[in-house]
Amino acid sequence: MAAQIEQADRKLALATNAKLTVIADQIAALQEQARRILKEAEESRNLHRVECRLPKVAGRTYHLYERKDGSRY
Repeated sequence: MAAQIEQADRKLALATNAKLTVIADQIAALQEQARRILKEAEESRNLHRVECRLPKVAGRTYHLYERKDGSRY
């Protein structure tokens, strides 16, 4: 009887560990996704604040340059 209880405890521990590992992997994936979203938002914010002498059109490609003084255009 004690051996069966011990075996059941081991199986329960393995199942619990497997479920927690899945959750940990999901957390890591969500953290990476959040980092990418924040990076994209920062890049967009920087592009919208840069000096631009022409109207910006969504979907077009623009190049960002930096002067020696650090300002961007």
